Amino acid sequence: MKMRELRHIHIKDKYMDALIRLYDMNISKYFHYNTETLPFTVLGVMLIFIGNLFVNLCFTQSEMSTNQTYVPQQVAMNTVLACSVSGILNCFISFRRSQTEIFDLIAGMNGLIVGYVSVSACCHNITAWAAILIAAIGSMLQEFFRRTMKRFDIDDPMDSISTHGICGFWSLIALGIFENDSGFIYSGTGDKFGIQLIGATVLMVLSIFLSLIFFYPLKSMGRLRISKIQEIIGMDIYLKQ
Repeated sequence: MKMRELRHIHIKDKYMDALIRLYDMNISKYFHYNTETLPFTVLGVMLIFIGNLFVNLCFTQSEMSTNQTYVPQQVAMNTVLACSVSGILNCFISFRRSQTEIFDLIAGMNGLIVGYVSVSACCHNITAWAAILIAAIGSMLQEFFRRTMKRFDIDDPMDSISTHGICGFWSLIALGIFENDSGFIYSGTGDKFGIQLIGATVLMVLSIFLSLIFFYPLKSMGRLRISKIQEIIGMDIYLKQ
């Protein structure tokens, strides 16, 4: 049967959903594989890490005063510390929960991005121990929300929501807790924390609203997802035909 003829196959949705769920459960249970090309993944993450590191350095350099010449060094140190801690922690979390004896390099690379996102908002004015703690909490939050989304059958194959959305939200809140000048730990007041919480919530609501404006019409037109028969076959095979 040719691939173009598969468009005319009609199977009840409940049977298709059960078949897809059975396929996903067995693949994740009996096979440990990566759909990504590891060398390209590592190369891409390293380029992102270096680029974002200099983004933090440049923005900090443009805003600091003449008596804060140490700030770029502090930014670099906190960013590298956070990325290292979250990358290692993600590897161990993935290793502990997997049924294999292999560390997941993809989890480590994803953890590196988690650390960068978690510390970006406050890397210019926190201590080293705070950067380590922020990265560790961000890594655990990312893993928790990633598994929660899978439990509720929310499709996010790149873990973008848990990595950038949740950890970005945490980064803004962490600024109000750990900042050296007016953070909750050092000042004893929750003013900065409250401001950061309100700002992070507004940004989250705005992102959800704009996403609904863009994606809901696509869902109404049936253009948001591929067909279920294509999902079972796999787009790599389908497009090659």
